[in-house]
Amino acid sequence: MSLPLLAAIQILSAVQAGPPSVVGVVRDGETGVPLAGATGEIVAVGPDAPDTFCDAIMTPRVSPITFGILRERKARALSVSDAEVADAIRFAWESHGLVVEPGAAVALAALVSGKLAPLEDTVAVVSGGNIDPALHARIIAEAA
Repeated sequence: MSLPLLAAIQILSAVQAGPPSVVGVVRDGETGVPLAGATGEIVAVGPDAPDTFCDAIMTPRVSPITFGILRERKARALSVSDAEVADAIRFAWESHGLVVEPGAAVALAALVSGKLAPLEDTVAVVSGGNIDPALHARIIAEAA
């Protein structure tokens, strides 16, 4: 999920019913958010960050506005691998007929992989279907 979207969800949910417990999910190697949470400072993603097909959510540096909102709301972050994201893309297709782009599948990947245990009222924002059809077909075929 994009960090600005996560911050917007934080604001809206706080206005609606009080602040929820929010977990931002990033791709392995995107150190900015997890390290920012650990250090309390914004940390830029280094030039040696691994390549990923989750390019839609790989930002070089978290915005100070977004970081401030996430810190104020005590959001936490965890990371998932490309393989876990591919599993989530496959799950979305096979279970729900959804075409999901890699960057949009990270929250679902956290749930499908077991890195995040769902609660009764858990919501995973899966927003985006901009994936190359050939890449999607390869990911789906990997399960066969």
